[in-house]
Amino acid sequence: MKNSSFATISDFAPTRRQLLGLGLVLAGAAAINVVPGVQLLASAQAAVPPTAQKIADHFSSVKSMTGEFVQFGPKGEQTGGKFFLERPGKIRFNYDGTSNFRVISDGKSVVILNKRLKTSDLYP
Repeated sequence: MKNSSFATISDFAPTRRQLLGLGLVLAGAAAINVVPGVQLLASAQAAVPPTAQKIADHFSSVKSMTGEFVQFGPKGEQTGGKFFLERPGKIRFNYDGTSNFRVISDGKSVVILNKRLKTSDLYP
């Protein structure tokens, strides 16, 4: 009899689609910071409260960052790891445990490495 309250190891591994989506979102966000002169919502920026502007200025001044992340799947499964950010445009996600994935972006493309299968997929 299977006890459904216990998750298996494979329940915590992100799917290729989740990794691709995450990588593309991050590469797009990094690309916005790389392209000079791109300003989104310029009129909304004029109406930003002073506290919010201070926070935005602080994060804009950050050139590199490392930390831990947690990712939740559609069924509530959870995985995580460490991230590394270097501006402009570089980001890396190293998944912990049995996930065997790494997502790396240089601001122009995203590479998803699968250590277990020894494969890599490149997305422009």
